[in-house]
Amino acid sequence: MKTILLSKEHVLKTLENLKIKDKVPFEILYRIYFDACSTIDYLKDNKVIATYQIINSLVILNYTIGELLYLQDKKDVVYDENLIANLVNRVVDKFVTIELFSIKTHGLYAKYSPVISNLMTLISFMLSSLPLIRLKNKNDVRFDILEKVIFLAKCMIDLILAGFETEAFSTWRTMHESECILLILSKTEKEGLDAYLRHMVYSLAFRNGIQDKAKQDAIFVELKEKMKEHDLKSKDMKKFIEYGWLYKAVETDKIEGFKLNFRNGLEVAAGLGNYSKWYEMSSEIAHSSPLLIFSRKEYFARASLLNLYESFFRVEPIFTNLYIKNVDEANKKRYLEMRNAYMHDINVIYEEERNKFLSYNKAKSHSPS
Repeated sequence: MKTILLSKEHVLKTLENLKIKDKVPFEILYRIYFDACSTIDYLKDNKVIATYQIINSLVILNYTIGELLYLQDKKDVVYDENLIANLVNRVVDKFVTIELFSIKTHGLYAKYSPVISNLMTLISFMLSSLPLIRLKNKNDVRFDILEKVIFLAKCMIDLILAGFETEAFSTWRTMHESECILLILSKTEKEGLDAYLRHMVYSLAFRNGIQDKAKQDAIFVELKEKMKEHDLKSKDMKKFIEYGWLYKAVETDKIEGFKLNFRNGLEVAAGLGNYSKWYEMSSEIAHSSPLLIFSRKEYFARASLLNLYESFFRVEPIFTNLYIKNVDEANKKRYLEMRNAYMHDINVIYEEERNKFLSYNKAKSHSPS
């Protein structure tokens, strides 16, 4: 089957929609696109490449646009016959190698299964809504952290679907760190929130990120005074910068064995100390231990998904609370109706997947291998 070519009018409309109509030479672009499609058809017809896939000429067009946009940043580009032929070859090489011959990994879960699609529906709604509701809360750092957590949730789903289970589990580690901060800041008083923001300034100063050196020196003086209040030494500075805001955000004196670190400090303060083993395992993978190399795909696919669900259950109420406070009654009603419908199914699916995970582990523990 011959590749179905887009018309010049269609290509022009595409460039207009991408707002790059004036950034690429149209006639040259269409010629490269046309010649690349023709070359790929020739390779197929002569069995130089063996594929039964339908050739998506829009993808070929995108590679062509990418090549020409890149060249627009170069000076003195002359589109002679040699350059055009070279660009055609590059587009063909990239399409064939990346799109047709690339190694595809396969995940345990399917994009269209409710196990994934139900969760992704709410995550997508959150990501599309946050920029709108944060306009009323421009200086609230919690919106920034919440957005990061939700983006990481989407990233985990993409990795799970692509068959990158250990990478998804490693990403959960970052998501978990962020959700711990979010959970604390969503409950703390203004003093705790101000302390977190101030420690961000300390971090900037520590990395020489303050242009005004006199101001940076004054920040270090303040930082050392704050450390002295807690009998901390110079060697503790990095730990205090990262976790010292907890002294103002939670009652650290009521946390047994509290330390300025993640496991004995931030994680416990967030009420998630029971996740320390998962966090430790995720850290091993993030640091390329043998666990990464010899991991079981099914185990980490299920572990990643379950931890993602559980993090979602903790973060979703924070989003809902912020959302319904910042929208009108009509939008509030529509969202709560959608939320109620999907959250019921998501909870049911979570229990089903959790039982499968427990059964899988039990079977593996009795396996002679």
